[in-house]
Amino acid sequence: MPPEELLVHLPEKGISATTSVVKPLVMLPDDAVTTALAKANLGVAAKLVAEDTTDPERFINALLEAGETNTALSFLAWSLPKRLGLWWAFDCCWTTTLDQERHLARIAAARGGTGKAGEKKGSAPPPATPERPTDSPAFKDALKKATAQAQAASDEAAAGIPELQSRLNEMIERYTAKYSTPSTPGVASDLEQSVRRARVTRLKMHEARIKAKAGQREPKPLRIKHPKPAARGGGAAGKKAAPDHPLHDRISHRQREGQLRGMASCLQWILDPCQKHAAAAVAALPSIHDCPPVTALAKATFWCGENMSLDPRKPQVAPPVTLPLKGISVAITKAGSIKKTSWTRADKTNWYLDLGLKIAGGEHPWDRADERFDRYMTWALEETPKGSSR
Repeated sequence: MPPEELLVHLPEKGISATTSVVKPLVMLPDDAVTTALAKANLGVAAKLVAEDTTDPERFINALLEAGETNTALSFLAWSLPKRLGLWWAFDCCWTTTLDQERHLARIAAARGGTGKAGEKKGSAPPPATPERPTDSPAFKDALKKATAQAQAASDEAAAGIPELQSRLNEMIERYTAKYSTPSTPGVASDLEQSVRRARVTRLKMHEARIKAKAGQREPKPLRIKHPKPAARGGGAAGKKAAPDHPLHDRISHRQREGQLRGMASCLQWILDPCQKHAAAAVAALPSIHDCPPVTALAKATFWCGENMSLDPRKPQVAPPVTLPLKGISVAITKAGSIKKTSWTRADKTNWYLDLGLKIAGGEHPWDRADERFDRYMTWALEETPKGSSR
């Protein structure tokens, strides 16, 4: 479980939606609606509301009354100044990650685990002498049942062979008598006799094939379902067990370090918006593995900088005006896709919108955010085992 002081302001599941904006959004420019409609594709609802009003507060209230929460989120992402927008995206990603850690810790506590990262949650100690699959009672019962079924099928096949033999003999006698005796008085021609002999020979060959098949017929082997051994780490039977090699612990620790480095570089630029911290954010991208929200945060931080050319010998290239805003919008969207949290998608949307409105109203500054994030980083790295160094 993360430090309690970091979870005090996080609500539980079932976050209510914001109904209206009462206080003025002092952080938004006066022409925010017109600018956002020109820069981003906010949809038909935003265009219809903009025909009635271009005031930011009334514009958002009309969208909230119509239930267009996602449109209001996009409007804020494209309207806030890039520093405030990046702070909003960072806080959305961080708070959702905290809720994820809280949710996983509660699940581990309910299963009897410790809840620490890298440990097998709900795992049972292995038996002293592992039991072989062929010694289990389930395997013996299945083998006994399959043997009885195979014996019954064999007896049934053996009982049907005499009846089949008598039917074949009757058929041979009937067709032999029919085709061996001429149907008309007189002597049959050589052609008729040859045809009859051929027919009798074909019947005998057919009889021989049937006898051969009847002699070789055996009951189909029955598949015995072997009981699947339980997966390591207390998982369900048949599921892939979590790796417990020390190398995998080192991989988890390295991945956690990369994610924390990306978020820390974003926070450093928010506290001190300079090109040095923007370049540090893009330098952290290779160390961020399989974490789309943090990747989007690092890219948005780099785009919020003043120069997109990292080579000092080359001329400066200022990022397009819309690129940082687009990166902020993508980062917030990716933060909403974080899985294994106690919040539902509606909870995340309502939380993000309420947080964005507070930032736009000047009610949620980044004071002491670096101290709280440093405490989170210390806890996260301690909870993730480094594994063997060999």
